[in-house]
Amino acid sequence: MTNANLSRSLEDVREAHRLLFAYYRRILDTVRLIGDQFSDHTFYHWSSVVTDPPPMRGTKPFDKWAWDFLPLTSVSFLYADPTAKIRNMQVGDWMLEVHVSSDSEFSHAKKFKTEPDPQAFAPAQASQSEIALVAWKCIANMPKDQTWLKVWTQGYWPDDESVQSKSAFNATDGIHSFQLKRPIEEFGSRSDVIAFTEAAKSEFNSVLGVR
Repeated sequence: MTNANLSRSLEDVREAHRLLFAYYRRILDTVRLIGDQFSDHTFYHWSSVVTDPPPMRGTKPFDKWAWDFLPLTSVSFLYADPTAKIRNMQVGDWMLEVHVSSDSEFSHAKKFKTEPDPQAFAPAQASQSEIALVAWKCIANMPKDQTWLKVWTQGYWPDDESVQSKSAFNATDGIHSFQLKRPIEEFGSRSDVIAFTEAAKSEFNSVLGVR
């Protein structure tokens, strides 16, 4: 690569970072707005889904995936009852997950064994950017040390059959789940986001009996 080509590529990098800032800021604001619509739930936990979190300051980063430094590419935000951290889970309790998938080519379902090479991805025009709302409901007595974070880590998202038939999915022992998903481009305004959450509330109530 010539110096001129490298200079142009670095301009692209700077433009990309500025675009990503605007996108991530919008995603964070959108997720916050979604969470605000579920007044009985408060923020509980967030985690990147495909990657590890960015390494701690004293950890050598050089052998980590470069994707680890883009944790919002595929990420989930969890909301639960405000007392979830201090009491045992009970039948009827439920957790809200807001999952953001910025690129369907970078999905947990692909189960990458090595660092994904984006050059092997399908073209960006052929992939999707989506937000899914997932309700996780406790339907059975749980061990005292069970937490929503463990449920989320060990459980499974609803499959397509569950979504299409509008039926509860057996996510893990004692937990049913259901999800509603939309392309991010449908959220052009605040009212679009609120309409989506209202639709999710209606579906969650119909399928899982939660509100």
